[in-house]
Amino acid sequence: MSNEKQAETILRFRASERWVHWSIAIPFMICFTTALILVLGYNPDPSRPYRALLSWVHRISGVALIAMPVVALIRGRAEWRIHIDNVKQGWVWTVADLKWLMLMGLAAVNKKIQLPEQGKFNAAEKLNFMMVMCTWPMFAVTGVLIWLPGIAFASWMVHFALALIAAPLMLGHIFMATVNPSTRIGLPGMISGFVDRNWAKHHYALWYREKFGSRETTTAKEDAVPAPTGLPIRCPRCGGGQAIASWSHVLDHVLEGEPLRCEACGVDMKSVAVLADPATVDLDALVDQLDHRAPPCEHGNRVPPAA
Repeated sequence: MSNEKQAETILRFRASERWVHWSIAIPFMICFTTALILVLGYNPDPSRPYRALLSWVHRISGVALIAMPVVALIRGRAEWRIHIDNVKQGWVWTVADLKWLMLMGLAAVNKKIQLPEQGKFNAAEKLNFMMVMCTWPMFAVTGVLIWLPGIAFASWMVHFALALIAAPLMLGHIFMATVNPSTRIGLPGMISGFVDRNWAKHHYALWYREKFGSRETTTAKEDAVPAPTGLPIRCPRCGGGQAIASWSHVLDHVLEGEPLRCEACGVDMKSVAVLADPATVDLDALVDQLDHRAPPCEHGNRVPPAA
């Protein structure tokens, strides 16, 4: 990613957040679609062909809906604090959220109406988030009970009622993410993790200020200075390559304990592979830089540079 492109986009969702989202969204949409076909197309006439096939696709996707989110959470367990924070964000409501919901429809047709500033999730996304957290375990339980004799019909009724509750919020979420011009710009956030900086600043102003507001002045100053020649590095996790400012930039992050972030997979890189030609590296300058930047140890001496 070029320096100019990097300045235009920001990381909104990390890889572990995207795994959890799609591990729920994909099997849920398959379950919903197959159930809709079975109810509307096959219940009036069960003798139509491929009913058994659709029924098994629905069951398999139901099992995936139970298992895949668990696997995604285990895979991204190193970032569990992010998921806890997302749960807090989804369930904590303010007066601004209620105002946002009341004005959302009017703002869609009248651009003069300003919606209240929102955090990481707007009020509609919070409703969808709460719906998923409440219905997901109930879908799992009733889906399993449908296979058991004696209570299958009662379980099916609850299962069907849950689908009726979830359908409007799910369809609204899909519409806003893929069709609505002002919000579909954020869809890449759930694909690559990155979104347009100005779009995020406008739609999620509170979250943007919390995460990036303090860097605005620094960014403006850096933009005014010509960017130095990029130092090519490679992420050890995904193998993606990118260019960063300089050796000094690498040293700042290493010595301050702040890992670099991979632009390709969005994870923090605790180590990097430098692709620069060793012949072009000024070793004396690097050693001098380490000597001046290394933090002091307990006895007042500086930590020696790593080999």
